[in-house]
Amino acid sequence: MAILLTALSGLLWGLLAHELEVAPAVRLAIPAGLCVGLVMGLLIRPLRDVDWPAAAAFSLIGLYVAVALFAALYSAIDLAASDQRLVTWPSVIAESMWTFTWGLSLSGYVLLLWPLSFANHALMWWYQRRSEVIPA
Repeated sequence: MAILLTALSGLLWGLLAHELEVAPAVRLAIPAGLCVGLVMGLLIRPLRDVDWPAAAAFSLIGLYVAVALFAALYSAIDLAASDQRLVTWPSVIAESMWTFTWGLSLSGYVLLLWPLSFANHALMWWYQRRSEVIPA
């Protein structure tokens, strides 16, 4: 169930990226968002018992990691669908990652997305704690 929840979360983040017009092709944003959601769900799992200031910091770091991963995956899927030579992929992907992460900060979207990231992380951690077996 946790995998489904993280995939659904990633799907919603992919759709949000599409709606914010940073990922114009929804057919690329959805699979990229699903994959990034799964990866981020695994990455944040061990951090579920930290105090809230650390959780807020981890959610900000996680937001930037997720944005960079999303940019890389979105670009890779886009490049795979195009006729670009494989030798150009690393530079195109790196430029996309750089553009997405700097754009997050410079556009001010970080102020909107950080609370959403924190709420998303809190939901995932709550579900993880809830689904753990309590010893008798």
